[in-house]
Amino acid sequence: MRMQRHARYLSSQTRFIFRRYAAVATAAKLASLALLAGCAAIGPDVKVVSESPTQIEYTAWCGTQNCITKENITRMAEQHCQANGSSAKMVDWVLEEKDIGRGERFTYKFNCAR
Repeated sequence: MRMQRHARYLSSQTRFIFRRYAAVATAAKLASLALLAGCAAIGPDVKVVSESPTQIEYTAWCGTQNCITKENITRMAEQHCQANGSSAKMVDWVLEEKDIGRGERFTYKFNCAR
C-alpha cells in the first residue's frame, strides 16, 4: 500500500518535470529564432562611396556579429563593372576607423578594366 502512494507521487512529479522541460526547451528555441532573425535583419553595413563607369568605391563596417568579406565586396564590384563590359580589379583597401560598438570600417577601391 505504501509503495502505491509513492508511485503515484513519483508519477505526478515526473510528468511535471517533463512538462516544465518542454516549456523551457520551447522558450529556448523561440529565443534563438528571434535572435537569428534579428541578426539576419541587421546585416552588414555596406555603402557605395563613389561610383563611375571606370571606378567604384565601397565602405563597409565589420563588427563582431556581422561582417562582409573582401570576396563579397569584390563580387559586388564585379557586377558593377560587368554592366559596363569590363572586370573589377581591387586597387586599394584601407582600415578607416575602429569603433567599440560597431567594429572596424574598411574602404575598398576598385577600377574597372577591360
